[in-house]
This record gives sequence, C-alpha cells and structure tokens, in this order.
Amino acid sequence: MATRGEPVFVPAPELPPGRRSALVIATSRYDDAELRQLRSPVRDATDLATVLADPAIGGFTVDTLIDQTEGQLRRGIAAFLAERGTDETVCVYLSCHGLQDVRGRLYFAATDTIKKQPQFSAVRAADLLELLDDCRVRRQILILDCCFSGSFGDAKGDLDLEHQLAADSRGREVLTASRGSEYSFEGTLINGEVAGSVFTTGLVEGLRTGAAGTNGLGLITVDEAYQYAYRYVKNNNTGQTPQQWLYGGEGGIILARSTLGRVVAPAALPEDLANSLESRFPDIRIGAVNEIAKWLTDPDPARILTASRVLSEVAEHDTPRVARVAGSCLERSTPPATLPPPRAARTGKPGDVFAARPIPRTPTGLLADKRSVNSLAFSPDGALLASGGADNKARLWAAPAPNAMVRVLAPGGILNWVRAVAFSPDGGLLASGADDHKVRLWDVASGELVRTLSGHVGSQAWVRAVAFSPDGALLASGGDDHMVRLWDVRTGLQVELLEGHTKYVRCVAFSPDGAQVASGGNDNLVRLWDVATPLPGGRTQVQSRALRGHTDFVRSVAFSPDGTLLASGGLDHAVMLWDAATGAQARVLEGHAGGVRSVAFGPQGGILASGGDDHIIRLWNVSTGEAEWTLDGHRKAVNAIAFSPTEPLLATASADKTVRLWR
Repeated sequence: MATRGEPVFVPAPELPPGRRSALVIATSRYDDAELRQLRSPVRDATDLATVLADPAIGGFTVDTLIDQTEGQLRRGIAAFLAERGTDETVCVYLSCHGLQDVRGRLYFAATDTIKKQPQFSAVRAADLLELLDDCRVRRQILILDCCFSGSFGDAKGDLDLEHQLAADSRGREVLTASRGSEYSFEGTLINGEVAGSVFTTGLVEGLRTGAAGTNGLGLITVDEAYQYAYRYVKNNNTGQTPQQWLYGGEGGIILARSTLGRVVAPAALPEDLANSLESRFPDIRIGAVNEIAKWLTDPDPARILTASRVLSEVAEHDTPRVARVAGSCLERSTPPATLPPPRAARTGKPGDVFAARPIPRTPTGLLADKRSVNSLAFSPDGALLASGGADNKARLWAAPAPNAMVRVLAPGGILNWVRAVAFSPDGGLLASGADDHKVRLWDVASGELVRTLSGHVGSQAWVRAVAFSPDGALLASGGDDHMVRLWDVRTGLQVELLEGHTKYVRCVAFSPDGAQVASGGNDNLVRLWDVATPLPGGRTQVQSRALRGHTDFVRSVAFSPDGTLLASGGLDHAVMLWDAATGAQARVLEGHAGGVRSVAFGPQGGILASGGDDHIIRLWNVSTGEAEWTLDGHRKAVNAIAFSPTEPLLATASADKTVRLWR
C-alpha cells in the first residue's frame, strides 16, 4: 500500500534564539524645493515595521525614524547600533531619496538635505557603513529602497554600491530596490490611498503572506524574501532591477517565520510493512497495522502523518477484523501523539482588511505570459485549482497550497484566450471555453484532450462560460452568439439550444438539483431555464424566465448550495439575490465602486463573495446583506472567484496577472 495524500502544513518553528532589532527609516518630506516630495516612504515604513514587529512573522523590536533631519538621522542610527551584542540580528531599512555627488559617492536624503550640497546635509553611505562595521552584531541586514540616479544631471555611470555598502563586512546581507543607475519606483494612488513602492510592497507581501518562503521549513531567509520581491518588481514592469549582496554569511540570515507554516511530507512506509498490508492473510495485515501504529507516538510529524493516513485507509477499506484493529489504534492515540494543529485561520472583526497569499510565480507558472487571468475552478475534492488566462492556456495547480503547477492545457491558436473553466462532478474532466468558438474536454489525470465541442458560430463567437450539470451528464456553454448550448458529455453532441438572450452570454450555472440553468449577458438580463425534464432530440427551445433588475451587463451568476437563491453580479456595480423558485428579487447588495465581474457562494451558503472592477473582494453575510469582510490585494479588476469545497480557502483571479488564495 502506497502512502497517499499531499503534504500538510504545521505551525512554523520558532525564530532562532537571540535578540532581533530593526530600525526603519523613511523620509517623504523635503525642505529643498529641488527634491520631489515622496508619497510612498511613510506607507512603506508602516507596512514593513508591522510585519517585522509581528511576533508571528518577524519578531523584531522595531524603532522608526520618520521625516527626520540629517542630524537626527545620524544620532538615531548611531544610538540604535551602539552596544549591540554579537548574538543579535539587526535590520536597517531606509526609504528616501538617494543622492550622489560629482565623485559618485552615495548619500541618503533627510528633510533638511540640500540637493546640491549632499556632502554637508545628507547621511553619507560610507558613514552608515562605518557604524555597521563598528557594530559587533554578526547578522546584519541592510535594505535600501532609494533612487540612485537622476540626482545630478552630469553624473555618469553606476554607483559602486557593492564597494560603498558592503566593504569587507562579515555576516551582512544588502538588498537594494534598483541598480545604481536606475530609479526605485514608488507606488501610485489606488482608490485614493497611497500605495507602497513596488520593491517594498513585494517584500512586505512575501513576508506577510508567507509566500516568500520556498524551502518548506517554515522560516524565510533574507535571500528568499529578496527573490520574492525581485519577481514582484519584474512582474510589475517598472524597469528597475533589485540587487543583493551577501558578505560573510553562513547558511543565510533568517528574516521571518512563514505564516503558511512548515511543510510536512508523509514519511515513506518501509517496503516490508507496505507488502504486509497487501497480504491475503489477515493476521499478517494486523501485525503490520500494529507496527505502523507505533509511529503515532513518534516525535517525527512525518511518521505521524503517514501512520494516521495509512491506518485511516485500513480502517475504512479492509475487512472488518483488520479494520477494527486499525480503528482501535487510532482511537487510543492521545492528543500529543497526533500532528501539531494546523495553522490557524486569520480572524478579525467586520471591516478588517486581510492580505492575500499569491500563487508562487515561477518562470513557467501563471505569470509567464504576463496576461490577465480570466477564470477559476476548484476540483470537487479540493486537490486542484484550474485557471484560464489570456495567454491561451488553462493551468492546473496543486491545492490548497499551490506551490507547484501540475499541468498546462494549451488549446493552441495565436489569439485563443481561455475564458472559462469547470471541473466535472467526479473531477475526471476539465471543460474549457475559448475564443475559437470551441469547448474542450480534457482528461485531468493525463492532460489529454478528450473531445472538442463545436457549435457556437459567428465572427466573434467566443465561449465565455461553461458549467457541468450535477450528475455530469450535461455541459452548458454560453458565448457571443447569444446562445446557451447544452451538450451530452458522453457523446459530445449538442442536445439543446437555449434561445432568449439578445446579446452576448457571459455566464452560466446549473442549480444543485440540475433542474435549472441560469445565464446572464450583455442584454442586462438573468434568465432561468427549466431543464428538469428529459431533452428529446426534436425539441429546439426550453422555456425561460427573464429576471430584470440589472441596468448593465450581467457578468456572473451562481446558485446557493441549497438551490434556493441565485446571485448575479453586473457592471452596474450591483450584486443581486433572487428567489430561484419564483424569480423574485430578494435583495440588492451595494458597496462595490465598479462593475461586479464574479460572484460565488461559500460551501455552506452563508457567505457570498463578489469581486470586480474596483479590485476589491467583498464577503457578504447572505442573511443580513452586510459586507462583513473586505479583501484588498489585487491591483486590477477581479475576473473570477472560487471557493474550495474542502478547505477554508477562497481563490481570486485578476487582470493584474495573479491568482491569489485567501484563508
């Protein structure tokens, strides 16, 4: 019997022993009119100080110097670095204007810095270097989010940052937001609020979400944080290139704990035990069960994980006699002999804003083509997440911790965006709709194309929506030919044409009992189609009801898990709830500042998620109609939303080229 199941996450280990201290410096206000006022430094300082000071993440004692004069900065830095012990970890962060004089020497601007006289009014990088060299701390982190060019029109060549910031130091890691000849781009205004600089935003996001940690050990090194921020900067096309130098470090400096926790993979089951579990003799299988049960008290969580999964499988599938022994072993295991509890979901009060966990951005991953992500779907067992994008591909990701892309499904074509994806109820098929008028059925296990459904017609008959019936026998598709089509999944034949929309069909959904199909489109209508009775081959139309209320395109529809409610989202900024039985409007949910592109009910039906053009995801209490949670992280329109059926996870896809997971 093979060990089954995906790795699990357990809480991250404690940070290494020793005091941890951070100094966060930000200067956004300048007296000299020749120095441009900056928006991002204070936001950057606040965000970074928050994650560094969080005991569950950075564990640093944080001091800040915000908008200080040159003298105040010098004294503050010197006081911070004085009398530090050798076993400490020290982090110094600066966000400000970076200046250079005619000899190429680097300076950090303060509020009273004179741009043309940095030698007498700014903090010299060489002075900071001397203070760090005099400091006895063996683990030093220096992070600079500054512009290193453009200060003097006649300056030529890159600043020699490596020479100026590192020298012969021991145990120092230096991160900079850009090369010596490049600007470090600060954030723009988003919804009236100042966004952080691109580099620091990426750094903070990687630490806060835990996505920067790639080693699975639950601790994030400075190098991992830099790599995440580097990819974040590059994916935002700012034209800057972050830099990193390591001097005298051994094994990497730990910057933070991962909020995702530590990965525990199942331990390999010894071959003799595995063979014994397959024996045709019950006594031999019972002997193997008793041996495996000893792993339940092992200090290694990998062995506990394997024993728990194997014994659970035996208890469920073996003969009654053997199953009883396995079940008894599981019942006798005490709480200390089980896996550590999984990391807790983040909680808060209504109105709190939470950060997202992005899918790791690998060279061949979701962001490789730098295109919008249009659609999402979880597999019925929650093990896979499918996405469809404007790079003409559908992708399968491991879930709920998608640190690896499982497979790419490419229908081909130069301009053939994948507009919609949906899993069959048994998880064996993935349907995708694309711009070439076709629906494709893919074998999930092999990635092979099983069947192509052709029927949508017209010069631009893009297939924008697909949905399986609950029994998996039918597939509904909607497109720009104004039609909803029903297909026999087994034969690939079209069995019904649902005519009624007068413009593009943008969304389709089956009711949980399979009796109704809902659709919405550019005619501002939601339609409910009765498909409960068998569909004889000669019938050409199914009666429908038009639900009127939206004043702009309807982009998304979703049934509640019990089938009593239908939700719809439109470009009129409204989310509407309808009585699925009568078609009467039950409630209008208002709050989005832009068009609503996607809606989805939670697995229990009490929560409805919506997202759209204002970049915000809102989680609504269905009973009260109140927006109880706001998820803010995407930089562009939210195109798709999907709840995991097995985990407390919400996936969102955006035109900003990312898919994010929210716990």
